[in-house]
Amino acid sequence: MSELDVQRQIREIRRELDQLRSVQYPVRQTKIIAVNGVEFPTVQVPSANAYTLDDYRELTWMSSLLFGGAAVGMAYVTRVGTYTKIGNVVILEGRIVLSAKGTSVGIATITGLIYAATLSPAGIADTPTGMAGISHQVCLVMAGSTLYFVQQTAIARASLTEANFTNTSDIRWGLTYRV
Repeated sequence: MSELDVQRQIREIRRELDQLRSVQYPVRQTKIIAVNGVEFPTVQVPSANAYTLDDYRELTWMSSLLFGGAAVGMAYVTRVGTYTKIGNVVILEGRIVLSAKGTSVGIATITGLIYAATLSPAGIADTPTGMAGISHQVCLVMAGSTLYFVQQTAIARASLTEANFTNTSDIRWGLTYRV
């Protein structure tokens, strides 16, 4: 191959590269490459565009179990919760382990939720241990920013109360809902 042939090939390759550089790609093929992650502002800046992700949060919270709205004498070994909020969807996980259920009576609820639901979503509690009178799957129903533990049977739904908990109850749950 002569020097002239080499020069001709180099010019042809440069011409092809210039053509590739000038191609206009549609916006929908744009990729975001984030070396250190995508950063969202601390205060959400809402967007009316349905294709814009305008909020992301990862939070922890300390859940509170109440019986009839109170927790007299209740003590915990563990009470933790995590949230992941992506746009208008919240993924909630939590766990409570009791060392003393206390003397309060009434329907069992979890309070202290950061984001209230727009509808009434339902979730599943992992197989709870240290419970009394549980014969079916324990579910969660959310109203506003309160979770209610219920037992769903084939014909009815019954709220859990202090009678279903013991001094060693261990219950975990997960729920995904819209805000």
